[in-house]
Amino acid sequence: YSLGTKNTFFKMTLTSLDGPDLISSSANQSRFFIKDTTVVHPVVSPTSFPTQFSTGSATTCVVLSDGVLKCWGLNTFGQVGDGTTIDKTTPTVIDTGTLYSSVETSGGTTCGITTSNKLKCWGLNTFGQVGDGTIANKPLPLIVDNLTSYSQIMLNDQTTCGITTSNVLKCWGRNDFGQVGDGTVVDKLSPTFIDAGIPYLQVITNDYATCGITTSNFLKCWGYNARGQVGDGTTANKTSPTFIDSGVSYSQVITNDYATCGITSANILKCWGRNELGQVGDGTIIDKLMPTIIDSGVPYSKIIVNRTACALTTFNILKCWGYNIYGQVGDGTNINKTIPTVIDSGTSYSQIITNGTSCGITSTGTLKCWGQNDAGQVGDGTTVDKYFPVIIDSGVAYQNVTIRSSTTYAQTKYTNEIKSWGANSFGQMGDSTINDYFRYFPRIIMNWLN
Repeated sequence: YSLGTKNTFFKMTLTSLDGPDLISSSANQSRFFIKDTTVVHPVVSPTSFPTQFSTGSATTCVVLSDGVLKCWGLNTFGQVGDGTTIDKTTPTVIDTGTLYSSVETSGGTTCGITTSNKLKCWGLNTFGQVGDGTIANKPLPLIVDNLTSYSQIMLNDQTTCGITTSNVLKCWGRNDFGQVGDGTVVDKLSPTFIDAGIPYLQVITNDYATCGITTSNFLKCWGYNARGQVGDGTTANKTSPTFIDSGVSYSQVITNDYATCGITSANILKCWGRNELGQVGDGTIIDKLMPTIIDSGVPYSKIIVNRTACALTTFNILKCWGYNIYGQVGDGTNINKTIPTVIDSGTSYSQIITNGTSCGITSTGTLKCWGQNDAGQVGDGTTVDKYFPVIIDSGVAYQNVTIRSSTTYAQTKYTNEIKSWGANSFGQMGDSTINDYFRYFPRIIMNWLN
């Protein structure tokens, strides 16, 4: 269109929903530049927006506010759920006509709970982790345990656990170390009652071990225990739920292939298991066979652990420790840390995630990331590892962030958009591109709204 005659001066201002203003004028031959100004973020109320999302190994799923489920990315085993095994480069509606309240995807398997509390699973099924009584992969969502209502689902690459609406714990899938918890080491192809008569609030499972918290806030763990990750003081595998730290009440537990940590009801942080990288956080690199108090006297509210551990105190102070070769601890070095170390001193955090790369959201909504950056997953426009927290997408407020397989996803606070950056070998960024086309800055994933 025409803005005026040849010598007319004009000025155009574009107000961004999630970034700084852009200014253009005839005085600079229509070249854009960033206006140095404070951005006011409008609150938008679209027809639907993401309320929960989960990332697996290069597969991502999102539940929208209207209950619609969308998935995309790696689809080798049908884990996207669209009936094919073709990778999807944009968010794709799954199970049309069914409304979902939550979704979890891990490895090659995905499970979701509908708004009527029915459990559906699909994708990789080598060990029976889909739960339909077979070991054949499923490319479409399939109702599992039809007569049961579920409130929670947790899966890793090979074992699945769920809690029913009556707090009954059921698990199924790979069981060679007793991680299902039914007293055997035989894989289970359908949901199996675990710890009969004991109601559960939480459950978490990794590739080899499982932990749960009962409605009485007691901690139980079972499965692979060669490095003490079950926490019962031995290195013998446990094939059924075993009381851990008897008499102590827990509010949170997380277990990974590398260690286990829990926070008691009194906000005391305890960790145990593998410790060759200092990930337990007790100042040593010796495995711990039972829960060990970490950072004595400091109350904690959140914990995430793998080879690196990060936690938030009740005062929203961020501390990290463990493996640090890429700078993912965030203390400005690449030396492993064996005790909790204050990160980004003076900054208050509300959320933290670590997985080779670490990201945190401050109490004001600022997103910061650091650590491994070979695929641009830090999001600062480079592929250079970062040894301390770096502000990402300056001026944009965030409410959620997660990292998986060198790709980072985060949800903005005001527009509820999901942005992605980093690796994209299977279209997992969701922006219609594929084939190792890295993104070094956050990019809005399109198509989720329609």
